Amino acid sequence: NVASECEKSSDFTGISLATPTKKAKNGVSGLKVSWKAINSAEKYKIYRASYNEGTKKWSSFQEIKIVDAKNLSYTDTGLKSGAKYKYKVRALYKNCNSSVKSTSTAIYLSITTATVEQAEDGIKVNWTKVQGAEKYRVYRVEYNEATGKWGSFKTIKTVSSKTLSFTDKSVKEGCTYKYKVCVIKGKTLSSYKSTAEITY
Repeated sequence: NVASECEKSSDFTGISLATPTKKAKNGVSGLKVSWKAINSAEKYKIYRASYNEGTKKWSSFQEIKIVDAKNLSYTDTGLKSGAKYKYKVRALYKNCNSSVKSTSTAIYLSITTATVEQAEDGIKVNWTKVQGAEKYRVYRVEYNEATGKWGSFKTIKTVSSKTLSFTDKSVKEGCTYKYKVCVIKGKTLSSYKSTAEITY
C-alpha cells in the first residue's frame, strides 16, 4: 500500500515532520507560517485551525493552501484581528504525505495606520483603531544630519486601546523624525508601517 511504500522510500526516509516554526508571526497583511525544508518534498500543504471565543473550543484543522517545495513560508491573509490561530504543515512526495505537528497558538493583529502632524507643543501622532487591541505602543526614530543616516526606533509611549493619538513633546526644533505604532494584545505585537518623515 501507499503507506508502506512511503516508509520504504529512500528518497523520503521516515516521512519527516514538516514542523512549522514555534509560532506564526504577524506580518503587514497576515500571519506568516514558516517551516524547514524536507528532503525530496515536492509540495507543502498548510492547514489552519481557529479558536472560537464563544464556545472556548478550537475548530478542526482545514487545508488552506498547497505551495511548491521552493517555498518555505506562507502568509495567511484575511484573518480576524484579535483572533487566535494554529497551523500545521505537511510535506508531499508523490503519493506520500508526511505526518504533521501543529504550531503553538498565534494571535493575529491587524496593523494600524499612523500619521503625523505638527502641533503647537510637539509632533502629534494619530492612528486608526484596531479590533482586538489592548494597547498601542508608539516608537520614534530620528535622522542624524551629521552621519546622513536614520537611528533605530525606540519606544516613547504605550497607551490604552481607548487612546488613538499621542503628542510627542520631547522633539527638538529642526530635527526630522519618523514614527511607528504597534498594536498589542497580551504579549503579541502587530507588524507596522512607519509614518512619513516630519521635521519639527
